[in-house]
Order: sequence, then structure tokens, then C-alpha cells
Amino acid sequence: MKPVPIIHMHIPKTAGSTTTTMLLQSFRDEEVFLCGNNKFNLNHYQSNIYFTSLPDEEKARYKFIAGHVEFALIQSYPAPHFSFTFLRNPISRINSMYFYIKQNPRHHLHALLVNDNISMEAFCRLKLWHELDNGMCRRLSGLADAVPYGQCDSGVLEQAKYNLTNNISFFGLQERFNESIFLLLYTLDDLASLEYHRKNTTKVKKNDRSLTGSEHEALAESNQYDLQLYEYARELYAARNKPLTTLLAKPLNSYLLAMKKKEQAS
Repeated sequence: MKPVPIIHMHIPKTAGSTTTTMLLQSFRDEEVFLCGNNKFNLNHYQSNIYFTSLPDEEKARYKFIAGHVEFALIQSYPAPHFSFTFLRNPISRINSMYFYIKQNPRHHLHALLVNDNISMEAFCRLKLWHELDNGMCRRLSGLADAVPYGQCDSGVLEQAKYNLTNNISFFGLQERFNESIFLLLYTLDDLASLEYHRKNTTKVKKNDRSLTGSEHEALAESNQYDLQLYEYARELYAARNKPLTTLLAKPLNSYLLAMKKKEQAS
């Protein structure tokens, strides 16, 4: 494992729980700080405020920081560190989030979606949660919910692009999850953690192609800047990782084949 603190910026519904679970085995309990799941019983929002306000020497005690980390927490970290995140096609991400919330009674929108029978289209149009309005741009720009719902603009997009390019050590793509994980763990010198089981997956699957025209339009309208960010990220990912995928072609392809067989058998 790299001898620097590792910060996982988990954007909701990007296979972040699976990734965190894989890496946890490499750290002692006292070295881990999980936003939203810690001994202080702080939720995600409170965890970010708490950690950001810690003295630098206290922050440095932790070697793995994960959960729904805000960009401000990464900026506040005093020492050299390795930060990473995963991105996902915005249409697929919000689609998955809708069904995940309906299945998860602990989510703050669960009762509303279930009791009021909120449709997918209404889920996007009712302005229920900032995460549904270009949530990836909000998180990566560092602005989070400081921008009112519906008011993200090209400035937010450009800041998100800049931070993704210059201030995040590594990023993967959920659509290329197995490849991204292999490259991440190789970079971290932790290929021993490659074995994994999916966490927090949504039981009800709804293919993007089964969305109605109005549903797809609602998702796209609410996430126009996330769609642009994702296309930028796909191109950057391919260009940035081409040398490594070429160098590691044989072990990488062997791993991808093994994972494909495992997933087909499950």
C-alpha cells in the first residue's frame, strides 16, 4: 500500500461501497475514518464538518478516509495524500439511485417516494435533493449544495473538470469498474485486495433503454452539466490510463476475464 493517507471521495451510486470494503482490509480500525459510519455517530454532513475542523496532527492519525467525502475535506488535509473517486453515467446513476432509495427505508426520501408513489420523472422534476441536480459536478467543484437547485452553470462544470484533472490523484469509471479497480490497486501497490463482492447494489434493475422518453428527458435536463463532465472524464480516463493498460495488458486481461466469468456465474 502507498505510504500516504488515502482519501476515497465516494459519489453516491458509483460502486463506492464495494471499493471501500475492498480497501478496508488493509488498515487497522484506528486508522480509518468513515464519513457517516464512525464511532462518533456523525452523519455524512456532520462527519465532513468534524474532520475538516480537526487539528492537522489529528487528521494525520487517519490513513484511510472514505464515505461521502466532500471536496473541502480533501482540501483541508495537511499532508501529502492520495485521493480518488469513481464517476458514472449520470442517467444510469440517477436511475439506480431512484430504485435504491425506494428499497432503503433509512434514506431520507424513502417514505416520500413510497407513500406518495413518486414516479421517476417526478423524482427528477420536484427538486427533492441537490444530488439529483448535477450532483457529480457539485461534489467535484467543491460547491456541493451552495448553488441553489437548478442554478448550476458552466462555471461549476469547469471547476469540476479542473479539480478532477488536477486535484484528484486517480478516478475510475463505473462502466469500466473492473479495469478501474485493477488500475487503482496497482497504483496503490495493493493488488492483494482485488477479490471483492458487490455492496449496496440495487436489487431492482431497470436498463436505461427501458426509460420512457419523458423520464430520460427529465434525467438529462437535471444533469446536463454532469453529462458533459462524464464525457470529459471518459476521454481523460482513456488518455491518462492508456500507457498503464498497455504495460499491464496481460495481467489486466486475465483479471477482466476471471471477473467476467465470476459475474456470469453469480
